[in-house]
Amino acid sequence: MLPNSRQTEPSEAVRTIHDPTTGETITFIETAEESGGERAVMRLELAPGTVVPPHAHPFEESFECLDGQLSFRLNGRVVELRPGDMVTAPRDVVHGLSNPSQAPVVLRVLGRPGPIAEYSVRIKFLLSRDGYLPTGGGPPRQLLIGAVVLHRAGMYFPPLPRWLFRSLIVALAALGRWRGRERFLLRRHPEYDRFLATVGKK
Repeated sequence: MLPNSRQTEPSEAVRTIHDPTTGETITFIETAEESGGERAVMRLELAPGTVVPPHAHPFEESFECLDGQLSFRLNGRVVELRPGDMVTAPRDVVHGLSNPSQAPVVLRVLGRPGPIAEYSVRIKFLLSRDGYLPTGGGPPRQLLIGAVVLHRAGMYFPPLPRWLFRSLIVALAALGRWRGRERFLLRRHPEYDRFLATVGKK
């Protein structure tokens, strides 16, 4: 079982975030600040049909299924999760998840280290909602904005080899910053400033 957690500030409006483009809803049970930076603990609900495409990022995530049935892909291997089952995706290991059923799936997710796990998720939800990050395996509507964020977050999306993906992202992100896309993000989303601080890019 993942650790018990406190339910204090911040407000419910800040605790719960929703991405209508993917069907994901996250409630922060314990924020990074509340854990002293050790972890972020989240309740993740996946609507029927939700697919989170395979990806990798520089923080660890552990998933515990609380309700429903989930298909979890870890480094090319598919694991079916039912209530009580757990799986951990180490940092930089490709993983994805999907809810092929007609009922919601509820997971408890623990991310470590806490700050980068929490703010990577927060900024991902905001920018996915606005169409700036790839969802459903497709490209983002704003390629340069997506590249800036993916580069800052250290994320990887198959099927391109990592070296090729990262080379392309580095080049596109540099172009995006030169054309003011990062300044746009800082103006539009105050959370992006905190995100940059957590990934050590500020």
